[in-house]
Amino acid sequence: MGSTSIHERLDSLVNKSLPTTHVEQRYASYVLRLREMFLKNLEAKRADIFALEKETGGPGADLANLEEDGIEPSRQLREVFSHKSQRRLEPRR
Repeated sequence: MGSTSIHERLDSLVNKSLPTTHVEQRYASYVLRLREMFLKNLEAKRADIFALEKETGGPGADLANLEEDGIEPSRQLREVFSHKSQRRLEPRR
């Protein structure tokens, strides 16, 4: 293969248009999935802690604090589901 052939091949590769992959959309989708998995895991751990506190008869103040701490992950999980449903409704480009 001569150097002219290599340059022609290189030019054809450089000028080739690549299909769009919607990288930003895919990235946002992956981030939402990871966030959802993290928050679900957090919720499961919180439920385990509540169950353990109930079994051991922990003080009521501790239960109230645990419940209050659990509100934020629940709210964030609802946001994730909201974002995911909005993304499904958006038209694909």
